[in-house]
Amino acid sequence: MGVEEYVELERKASEGVDAATVAPRWPEEQDVASTSSDATPSPQERLMRKILRDASAKVFSQDPQGELVLSTQEKRGSRAAGPQGGGTWLQRFAEDLEEYVEALVLRETEAEFWSKAKALARQELEDKGKPRPPVDSDDDSIDSLDDDKEVLPPSETPRSASTASSGWNERLGPATVCLDACNGDVILDERRLSIKSLSNFCSARTNCCVIAGAWQYEVVLGTAGIQQIGWATPTCPVTNEEGVGDFPNSYAYDGKRVRKWNVSCHPYGQPWMAGDVIGCCLDVDGGEISFYRNGRPLGVAFRGVRRHTPGMAYFPALSLSHGERCALNFGGMPFRYPVSGYRPIQESPKKSLLQVGALVLEVLDVVACSDIVRDSLTTDEYFLMVDSLCAKLVPALLSPYFVDGTLIPFLLERTSGEGGELAAPRCVSLLSENLSDEEISSLTRSVFGRISELCRSSFCAEGAAVTGSRNHPCLRLGIALLENPRIRSTFFASEESFVEPIEGMLSQKQPNSHDLAALLPEVWWEGAEDAGIDEGEMKAACSSLEEAMAAVEASQVRLLLCVLRHSRGTFKALLRAILGKNKGALRNVQPPGLSDNSVLTSLYYALLRLVRPLLAENNEKLAALLPSSAFSEMFLLEEEPGHYSDASRLGGAYSHLRKTVEVAGLAETELEVTVPYQSVLNAGTMASEDSRALYESIFAGYHEEFLRCVEDDGELVALVFDGINWLYHLGLASKCKQASLQLQNQVSAISQLEDAAKRRDQAEPTNPEYHKHLKEACVLFREDVVESVRQCSWFKALLYPTWKQEAMFAACIFQTRLLLQISNHDRLLQFVPESYVETVMDSFHAFRRGHPPVRFLLGHGLEDVVTFLVLHFNDDRIVNPDVRDVMFQTISVLLLHRDFVVAFEENRSAQDSFIESLLSCFDSRFWIPVSNILLRLCKGMGFGQKRTNESTSLIFQQLVQDTCKAKPDLYASFLNRLFTIMNWTATEFTVAMKEIQEREESLVRGLPPTSSDLTQQQRKCSIMFELSVNLLRLLEFVVRELPASFLGDESSSVVNVDRLLETMSFVLQHTTVGPDSVLFERIVVGAQHLTVLEKVSRFAILAPVTGILTNLFVAAQERLEEKKSDQNDFVERVASSRIDVACLEYLAHFVTGEVSSKPDLPSQQRLGNFQDFLSAFKEVQTEREARVEVDDLEIPEKFLDPITYNLMRDPVALPSKVVVDRSTIIRHLQTDQTDPFSRAELTMEMVEPEEALRGEIEEWMSQQKTTK
Repeated sequence: MGVEEYVELERKASEGVDAATVAPRWPEEQDVASTSSDATPSPQERLMRKILRDASAKVFSQDPQGELVLSTQEKRGSRAAGPQGGGTWLQRFAEDLEEYVEALVLRETEAEFWSKAKALARQELEDKGKPRPPVDSDDDSIDSLDDDKEVLPPSETPRSASTASSGWNERLGPATVCLDACNGDVILDERRLSIKSLSNFCSARTNCCVIAGAWQYEVVLGTAGIQQIGWATPTCPVTNEEGVGDFPNSYAYDGKRVRKWNVSCHPYGQPWMAGDVIGCCLDVDGGEISFYRNGRPLGVAFRGVRRHTPGMAYFPALSLSHGERCALNFGGMPFRYPVSGYRPIQESPKKSLLQVGALVLEVLDVVACSDIVRDSLTTDEYFLMVDSLCAKLVPALLSPYFVDGTLIPFLLERTSGEGGELAAPRCVSLLSENLSDEEISSLTRSVFGRISELCRSSFCAEGAAVTGSRNHPCLRLGIALLENPRIRSTFFASEESFVEPIEGMLSQKQPNSHDLAALLPEVWWEGAEDAGIDEGEMKAACSSLEEAMAAVEASQVRLLLCVLRHSRGTFKALLRAILGKNKGALRNVQPPGLSDNSVLTSLYYALLRLVRPLLAENNEKLAALLPSSAFSEMFLLEEEPGHYSDASRLGGAYSHLRKTVEVAGLAETELEVTVPYQSVLNAGTMASEDSRALYESIFAGYHEEFLRCVEDDGELVALVFDGINWLYHLGLASKCKQASLQLQNQVSAISQLEDAAKRRDQAEPTNPEYHKHLKEACVLFREDVVESVRQCSWFKALLYPTWKQEAMFAACIFQTRLLLQISNHDRLLQFVPESYVETVMDSFHAFRRGHPPVRFLLGHGLEDVVTFLVLHFNDDRIVNPDVRDVMFQTISVLLLHRDFVVAFEENRSAQDSFIESLLSCFDSRFWIPVSNILLRLCKGMGFGQKRTNESTSLIFQQLVQDTCKAKPDLYASFLNRLFTIMNWTATEFTVAMKEIQEREESLVRGLPPTSSDLTQQQRKCSIMFELSVNLLRLLEFVVRELPASFLGDESSSVVNVDRLLETMSFVLQHTTVGPDSVLFERIVVGAQHLTVLEKVSRFAILAPVTGILTNLFVAAQERLEEKKSDQNDFVERVASSRIDVACLEYLAHFVTGEVSSKPDLPSQQRLGNFQDFLSAFKEVQTEREARVEVDDLEIPEKFLDPITYNLMRDPVALPSKVVVDRSTIIRHLQTDQTDPFSRAELTMEMVEPEEALRGEIEEWMSQQKTTK
């Protein structure tokens, strides 16, 4: 067909003439038969022509003008038919197909030529001064070119016409667009379309720019961090600190910070998430730049963009912070979300290539599915025809554009639906059998790369305003294709080729608040009063979300089983590769290339589903599958697996342990880990037929196939359990913490909303401004509640289905018992990775913080967790204090709840060693958690405290008393450290108060210190105050339980009471009356207006002081009754200390006022005891005033202690021949085990009493009294 004929055809079409009357199509059988009696087609030929004709109609159903335009009768008329001259019907079919392809190519070539000719004519008209008509003009001067201008055939098209086609003169650069100029350390893929940043702030731009027109490109986010994506001119001077959008004539959008950038930044757009598709659109002629997120417009970001001036050529450009990655599409593949009116920067492949591919693909699918075709052809004919079709299809299959835009949709449409067995289209089998190794490898790489990207960038569920497809059909397609043996073997040929696609299929895109609003349009919560809120719709939407997520997760399990069926080695390689690349996920500065967190979460749950039945009660399969030395061997491998390299062990660095610990025979250590764990799905709360059916559907079917694939590979089973530990540690733990935080936010937001609503309803109508303010506050609080409820609903669907919680708990108990078994072998525990302990602790907290909290699970296996905590929080084999901190925090948190307290009380290990270990740990590193734990056990027992039974344990209080009596050295050491730390915290508190005063004075004078410095000091002051109060409460508890250690006649008791009274004197002087209390008064007044100081109060610190003094006075009175004496030694000690009577009088007055106003009967009763103490104190003070004070006398020098310069009461001689008082040296030895004068080693057994000197002192004292 020539150009003239084509123009005539187009003219008639534009006039409304039916194309079918003009464009000849594939001939009917009777037409072909009528050309020659000798050319009668065979039945096979007629069948194939019908298939080809039907396929053509289907392919061009959306493009009527594109259906085949070819006069086959004319060409066939010259072709001889029959067995002698025309060849076989297969040859004629191949010729027909070739003619079809030639017709499509010719048709497109002519169309391109005519379009270029029109563009050239418009340009010439414009050059002659005639106004330029629009592109869609019907001007006859363009449609019918000048008579004197020769219309050249397509092969002779002028270059000027070529460059003027379709606006492509509005761009500059090569036809294939890719990233070209890069600043910084980056990694680009082989096509230079994916970029990963390895340095601080990398920038890149393309090899093509635009100078006019409207253009678009897309960016698929691999990570959701700081990236500035947009457009820039070639003069943009990017650096490692500033990038696209930071300079004039550069424009960018950053969804991490939700800003648009052009020198300065302004709020714009929505927060983006990993997997989002960002559309970047530039209208050069209109001077506007806009962005799209997953097809939804974010609005015009920039107007008045400079254009049509020298140097104003705009390149697609982007800048990425460290570790960020993304993939770009400039038109080399179909856009996910094309924007009307904008063109891709890279021209798409020839339309004829795509049409031929689509047609042949349809024909091949019919041939593969049709039994009639198979029955009508011989085997040789069938495979020769298939080979011919595949040969025609190969050029299209090698085009990523065709794979993305035609092949993937075709396969998705023909893959089995949501239910039933997965099956790929039958044409896939024909392709796999007929393509070469190189062709099948290229096709597999393209298809799975695209499936992976679709899974990453699509949600699991659909919403009213969520654009794009769901990820589940893509995941199912991937699984179906892997059922093909050749595709599977090609896909798994190398680790580099299958790990990334598998990760993509394991991902679950995380929605942001805008996405959740589309997924869950209706929001309801307990206590919601809005009439428009429908609880049923909310629950239905949540149920749909959970079902969609469950379907995806089930397919992910099938994906893993598909990998395992291929080979156990491939399965191990996949698991080790994912764990190895994510080993740095918990570092402060994460390395680039980490997997998305959803990959780790999905893989964790998939593995858990495969092995959960092994952890059932009385299941003997685990012992048969898992060698008793499997974990010992794993922990002691000389060449550490990838995820173990650099992993901290409980005993320190692995390299150090290999040098310092005898490892001979350690790898053969046998561990007998039993699992008598009764599933809650089979008993107790969840016992029902439905629960057992749920158990079977979730676990049993997959588990049986898993066992068949594993056979007797114990290494693989051990690796799966090891992987479950690491996946939780590296990925799921952070998800659980996010969920817990969202739940706390929801509770807080609902509380604020209810409070604001209550105040709004109670507000007087006489104050309209205040009422309006409250209404606005309610609106804001309601928005916070709605967002929090949606976030919690997402996490509930992801993390808190019952089967997940139950399976996680079973894994936690298994791992706890494994650790208990390992701990029986002294050396082996040191080689266990720290993650094993941290996972047990963190997962246990996840149950406690669940939504709702998983309390019914705790009756099964809780004893194991308690036993491990009690036995190992003070284990010297655990050298990292951070790990022990985690265990301390776990104990402290658990003891907040009564049911956990009971579990500790009933645990045999806790009864035997818990208190002793706590007292041993009270040192400079762990004194805070230890004091918190001890305070939990005596909560509500102190003066002025509200009585509670939540965590108070009379059993452990008695154990504290028994342990201290049975271990006097341990108790003495604990008490010494308690006094030392108490003095330090109290001193630091006073120092912080002085620093606050100095900062405030500096701010008043306008000196450099800033308000942030003041806030930091206020925070320090609050912390030190709270720690001081806690230690005072602990001291109050010790005094109440063990008063004899302060009231005895022994030197140690004298030292203890003296140190205690020194502490009481310091606290009273700084918090009651006197010059030192002025600062505290200012802090207490300021605390009423500052949230950071809200915990600083006078009663908080004076209440335990009152309790300490009262407890010792009462205990001393009881001792008087036993001795039948009338002199209270404790009161005498207080009177001889530095405690001022004015401080005690203030204390009595203040505490009486505070306690009398509270419903605290025990404390009110003890007020009488304190009043008695104060009266006795005053009496003794009066008596002492009538006596001569030793301090007022001239004491002989030999009677003075050389260290304290006080009168010695019990002199002793040191090995260095120096004489000191016994109490002085006892106190010295609590912190230093050497002679203070010779620095030689010293113990109390080495000192000798100086009885003669003691007699002289007593005689001298007696003489002084007589003189008086």
